[in-house]
Amino acid sequence: MWQWAPIRDWLIAQITEYWATPLLTAVQIGIVMVSLILVMAFYTLAERKVDRLDPGAQGPEPRQSPVDSRLAQPFADVFKLMFKKS
Repeated sequence: MWQWAPIRDWLIAQITEYWATPLLTAVQIGIVMVSLILVMAFYTLAERKVDRLDPGAQGPEPRQSPVDSRLAQPFADVFKLMFKKS
């Protein structure tokens, strides 16, 4: 895995030792959270593409815009759930 000691030592040189460990922990938590968000968004996208295959379709559906809005929907769902009040 990664060697966090050089990063921690560099942080201690830049800021006080008191804040170096919590800051490094926050960075690690952020990396894990962003990774989980990306994995869940792409899993949702893949699930929707597989589940919503139309057996009567004769080919790919025509796109109206150059940006596929279905690609952004899983990310919108993740952020909606993150900021939901209840």
